[in-house]
Amino acid sequence: MLLFVTLGLVVMLGVVVTGCSRTSDSSASLPALQTASESALNAAGTGYTSLYKFKDVPDGANPEAGLVAVHGKLYGDTFNGGEITNGIIFELSTSGAERVLYRFRGGFDGLNPYTKLTDVNGELYGDTAAGGGGPCHTQFYGYGCGTIFKISTSGAERVLYRFSGRADGSIPQAVLVALNGDLYGTAQLSGTCTLGPGCGTVFKVSKSGAFSIVHSFKGGGADGALPLAGMIVVNGKLYGTTSAGGANNAGTIFELSTSGKERIVYSFKGGTKDGGEPWSGLIDVGGTLYGTTLFGGTGGCYQNYGCGIIFSVSMSGQEKILHRFYGADGGNPQAGLTAINGALYGVTTRGGDDNSYCRIGCGTIFEVSTTGTYRVLYRFKGGADGATPQGDLIELNGALYGTTLDGGGSGCYAGAGCGTAFKIQLP
Repeated sequence: MLLFVTLGLVVMLGVVVTGCSRTSDSSASLPALQTASESALNAAGTGYTSLYKFKDVPDGANPEAGLVAVHGKLYGDTFNGGEITNGIIFELSTSGAERVLYRFRGGFDGLNPYTKLTDVNGELYGDTAAGGGGPCHTQFYGYGCGTIFKISTSGAERVLYRFSGRADGSIPQAVLVALNGDLYGTAQLSGTCTLGPGCGTVFKVSKSGAFSIVHSFKGGGADGALPLAGMIVVNGKLYGTTSAGGANNAGTIFELSTSGKERIVYSFKGGTKDGGEPWSGLIDVGGTLYGTTLFGGTGGCYQNYGCGIIFSVSMSGQEKILHRFYGADGGNPQAGLTAINGALYGVTTRGGDDNSYCRIGCGTIFEVSTTGTYRVLYRFKGGADGATPQGDLIELNGALYGTTLDGGGSGCYAGAGCGTAFKIQLP
């Protein structure tokens, strides 16, 4: 189990509770566990395969993020395992053969990579949530405020930047995005905001390590706070989410120029009115933004804070709820969406079928249309199967690939398993 506490924010097995206000509602009527279309799909077979089960030290453990494909192979990282529990970067074939590329050493090197890697011309870039030096320290993340690194597919690693935990930000845990030869990303905390340990930042870093701040979040009603996801580029501008702040302190969608001019596109309302607290980033499909929220939408799920939603929002800020999760169909999505041939695919951290491994479900893989037609493709079972998927899916050669934080066997935290990599054929 991973647990991180700051600013009243609790992360436990992929489920997050922040200090933001919410309406605790319950739903009067919930759909049946399985729809007719889901029954037909399951009767035909899911095409699901567990590719690899992580083994902890000296292998990796607990992959938090999704995978990236480079020249037909898959690359990713694990939060734990490797050298003691500092995390690793790994290579995985589509048939499930794994190779450890790099084991983080902690200290100035960095530790606990949390995010999906970014491929830029065959070089991989990412960040670690801790390590690198600096004054940051928590019981669960270790010393240091985080790093930005690059690594070749042969395993040669170099730290590009070490966060100080001050105006530059701290605890980066979001994917980087390339724009005009530079990389842009978000740091969860610090910056110039005076609330608690800070509201987070957006930064730019060159491939040689030159670093600058693009925006420091202010929090409160006027701006977002605590960016936990990466950004996308649309027409030369950056779009992303914050998990807190905004008009209702339930998170925001923002637009940002590379010179730092920000516009709040949408403020989430939370409760049953809307989603709340997006942990995932956005995708652009035909000029409309799509994403998920961890909470809101309905009652139920984690401490009745809601099971989360799938939403679309126009560039002018008109939001539409495509789907409200209710538990049996999935709950609390921490990952973003993947668009393939007009359909959207994603995973939920919780929900699905209750079983002996997961009291509130081990998570699901789902498909949803841009108009909101939804079906479950797979319900994780825990144990050897895998549980708690929280990274984005990636498509390669007609199949979707992803990771689960837990499951895969015994061992790791309280015997919950060290996580898996999986694939599922596109329907």
